[in-house]
Amino acid sequence: MGDAAGLRQFMIAWAEMARGANQPSIQPVWNREILMARDPPYITCNHREYEQILSPNTYIKEEDTTIVVHQSFFFTPAHIAVIRCLVPIHLHHCTTLI
Repeated sequence: MGDAAGLRQFMIAWAEMARGANQPSIQPVWNREILMARDPPYITCNHREYEQILSPNTYIKEEDTTIVVHQSFFFTPAHIAVIRCLVPIHLHHCTTLI
């Protein structure tokens, strides 16, 4: 796992070593033990963002703009291909995400 700060630290250390340093000025901290699963596993907090608030079969009138639907969904490669076809030609160079 990494983030922008970790990537920055890695790049600085890499540059220091490329300039001839014997070791980086900031030593890496692995702390891999914090990523180990608990034994026995247990839940430490509720993730409400994954709860379904409305049943997927609930009908909402199109003209009602005050209701927010909270639902998780996934894009398959087929979905992404369809979305890619809908992007205007002049925007195809903007992203490779879809």
